[in-house]
Amino acid sequence: MTNNATDKVLLVDDDTNLLSAMRRQLHNKFAIDTAGSAAEGFALLKNSGPYAVIICDMQMPVCNGLQFLTKTMELAPHSIRLMLTGSLDQDTATRAINQAQVYRFLKKPYDSALLEAEINNALSTYRVQMAEKELLEKTLVGSVTVLVEIITAAHPREFQLAQRVREELNEVCHALNYDYSWTATMAALLLPLGMLLNTTSRPEPVTSAAIAEKSAALLRKIPRLAVVSDIITGVALPIGRSHELPGGEIPQSSRLLRILYDLHTLEAIGKPRSLALRMLMNTVGVYDARILEELAAHYAPHIVSYSEIKSEPAVRVPRLDLTETATKEEELQLNMSIMVSVSELLVGDELVEPMMAMDGSLLLDPGHIITEANLNRLNALVETRGIREPICIKVTTEDLAPTAAAA
Repeated sequence: MTNNATDKVLLVDDDTNLLSAMRRQLHNKFAIDTAGSAAEGFALLKNSGPYAVIICDMQMPVCNGLQFLTKTMELAPHSIRLMLTGSLDQDTATRAINQAQVYRFLKKPYDSALLEAEINNALSTYRVQMAEKELLEKTLVGSVTVLVEIITAAHPREFQLAQRVREELNEVCHALNYDYSWTATMAALLLPLGMLLNTTSRPEPVTSAAIAEKSAALLRKIPRLAVVSDIITGVALPIGRSHELPGGEIPQSSRLLRILYDLHTLEAIGKPRSLALRMLMNTVGVYDARILEELAAHYAPHIVSYSEIKSEPAVRVPRLDLTETATKEEELQLNMSIMVSVSELLVGDELVEPMMAMDGSLLLDPGHIITEANLNRLNALVETRGIREPICIKVTTEDLAPTAAAA
């Protein structure tokens, strides 16, 4: 027997006499399995595969050869397909090649020597394809391993963030019945890659357009990672700009990764998951509202829905109860903060945390005192670039007044 252990051949024909004859002829030369119907063939593909070569008769009841071989594209995408036929019109041949990727047509009654030669040719093609596939996969794994090691060494904090997002991606997809693929996992790990090329003095968030574009550009140069590059490109694109992508839709993997990355970024600076979800829900036009609501229902079912948050009037309320704060000196010693919207900012407010635009770029540093000029600029930016809300500012005496009055 000249074949490798895995190079099996599947023969499918409803003519049991023909199957017996082919088995007698070929069993000493190839690893042969036979099926007397399409149903038996599908069962063998699922339970006894993989098969290097599949040979099927065109004229079979219930499911003909073209239908059977087309279905094998899903069950056995790497197999080489041959078709047996007594007569073949041009239309059927064209559909067989286009739909089922039929490699060769064998005319019935078949010539024994020709059948054996065609099986050997098909096996050779299969072995070449599998060798190329193995080489490509090893090259791909090696390339990704090197890139991950570089990210780990150059930006360990961002790599740890990527690891947490990747782990949660798996859990979320399982819990919420989302499609899960290796491409999304790869995108989660390689999103920080663009930070290696960030030459600006100002640090950029991992999900910013600047970083994502650099990551995507690098990955497009690696075979089979173009689809990962497309996912990363979509991560930095606000949901309101879906029309900029081919097909007018940001991939679900991109939308989910953007949310998970920004959730973990907020948690890294001390925000509880429920508050982090509220902050993303308050950011209009960036995130997928449906995914946010499903995540909120999964992680923090006690928080209100996205639509309710949008309709809620913003109120300047201290994070903690300060009714017993007697003096301004005591207030300042507590060094407390509150969350406000852009429309609630006042001249003199002091930022506790960075103020960020929707694209992830830094607008104002912590400790900045809001001026009249700031307010004018920020109100304009809300309409053009968008600003992440809520904004964290220091508590003032005015903020405490309503609470004290209520006491």
